[in-house]
Amino acid sequence: MLPLDDESAAHVSLARSLRLPRFTHREHAWLVAAQPITEALMRRLWLGQTERLAAGAAERSSLHHTLNQALACFGSSLLTEREAEVVQLLLRGNTVKGIARPLDIAPGTVRNHLKQIYRKLGVTSQGQLFNLFFRSLERAGSDPAENPAGLSL
Repeated sequence: MLPLDDESAAHVSLARSLRLPRFTHREHAWLVAAQPITEALMRRLWLGQTERLAAGAAERSSLHHTLNQALACFGSSLLTEREAEVVQLLLRGNTVKGIARPLDIAPGTVRNHLKQIYRKLGVTSQGQLFNLFFRSLERAGSDPAENPAGLSL
């Protein structure tokens, strides 16, 4: 057993098929001599694995933060604060009723907001709104002159 950290350990087991003879004393001595190298390799693999996992978590966290920022800023130069809230909830996959509940407004009011949002952003459907959002993500960090819809990220 090789302790790797407070919660993990590694174990390597070597065995031969029943059809083969047991390890000789010489082979056993060679395996014992190779133990420090095996342990060093296992520790290195473990560290590499934990570093990759940590990097992946950081990358996911960064992507999550970037998408939340994009949602928060999408259309902010054209929409009222309430319209921006409606768009964020819609882009997060909520239905009209799912948008109305947290905003404490009627579903009809949500539909009225959506009509105004679609008009202001020059779209006619939810699909076009999603397309516009995805295109704004592609333009993130580009020159504002290249953003004819005036959508901020």
